[in-house]
Amino acid sequence: MSIATDDFKIVKECLLSNYEYVYKLLNKTYPKSFGAREIRDWPLFIDFRDTKFYSDFVEKYKEDFQVFEIDKENITS
Repeated sequence: MSIATDDFKIVKECLLSNYEYVYKLLNKTYPKSFGAREIRDWPLFIDFRDTKFYSDFVEKYKEDFQVFEIDKENITS
């Protein structure tokens, strides 16, 4: 078994700040490797989230990245 799986490749490229390749790998393996929640929240992707690649990725999979807000004033008991 090789440790050169897509998951490890993504982690490595994130650590090397090679975000174009991270974007390419995520598009190839999403959501099997990392899901929207991990990409949106994990510290590993913090710098990736500051790139255009992340914006493009979220736009492509926007249904998975939707965030819903609850308006507390309109909740009925």
